[in-house]
Amino acid sequence: MTTAYRASRALLSTPTSYTVTVGDPLIIATPDGKSLPRPLLLQIGPGSGGTMTIETRAAAGAAWIAWPDGASAVATQRLFGAPCQAIRVTAGVADGIFSIGD
Repeated sequence: MTTAYRASRALLSTPTSYTVTVGDPLIIATPDGKSLPRPLLLQIGPGSGGTMTIETRAAAGAAWIAWPDGASAVATQRLFGAPCQAIRVTAGVADGIFSIGD
């Protein structure tokens, strides 16, 4: 599991992209347990033949909840405005790209 701590709005003001490797979910979380800044623009770009899933959790230790698009095999973006402490991105079958910004 790869964890990227992006706690402040200043850090998210420039969109950032990450490669998400199959078997190594990416977690964007605040180290202090507070909510991530919002709204956030979340974008996934699955690799050829692959899928990607985004999940969020309200607080550290809470259950992960899948975003409404489920596992997506096509490039998808969504403006996410709900409070959350962390975002987890998982790639299936092929590595993909996850981008986040506000």
